[in-house]
Amino acid sequence: MPQVLLIILLCWPSLTLAAVSDTVVKYWDFLLYLNDKPVGRHQFSLSQQGDTVRLQSDMELEFRVLLVKQIRYSHRATEIWHRGCLREVSSNTDRNGEQKTLIAELDEQAPQPGLRLETAKGTEMLQGCVRSFAYWNPDWLQGDSLLNVETGESWPVQISSTQIQEQREVVIATPKTDIRLRYDADGRWLSLETELTIGGTLRYQRIESINPDASLPLEKT
Repeated sequence: MPQVLLIILLCWPSLTLAAVSDTVVKYWDFLLYLNDKPVGRHQFSLSQQGDTVRLQSDMELEFRVLLVKQIRYSHRATEIWHRGCLREVSSNTDRNGEQKTLIAELDEQAPQPGLRLETAKGTEMLQGCVRSFAYWNPDWLQGDSLLNVETGESWPVQISSTQIQEQREVVIATPKTDIRLRYDADGRWLSLETELTIGGTLRYQRIESINPDASLPLEKT
């Protein structure tokens, strides 16, 4: 038994390194502008092992509407994907002190398996392959509806794609507004632009930065 334990201990570092080397880590960092005025930041970090993807996002916004009403908004979400479909979601949102929480998990034991959503409004089950607004992966921006991970609402959408010189523009048309995304020739997400219902154009401008919390080398995407 001591010899077996010694072998396990000697192999432990190599096992750990093997697990780390199989993990893909990507990072996106955007400055946010409202009518060209800086108002916040939105950061995304992704880790992937095999067919499972974990996406964490952190958004902070602060601005005034018509120079009168102050808007403070923070949103943090974690999404677990498997083979291009959501399996788990958790999010916390603070809008001027009003808190919202969303918990969703794939329920395979239900009579009709699906993604079970828990919000302040109650419980809802979404069948089929549920996807959110996965701006970071244009290949997963598919279907007739996308999940809003802040509210838990499934929004009807129409998605179109156009090649503009060496870039690809993807437009997500929602009942409230259109969301325009740009990607380079390699599929790397470059920007986002949309009109806010409260007025003004919100624009994402990507910046190159290093994630201080990452313990693994980051892959630019």
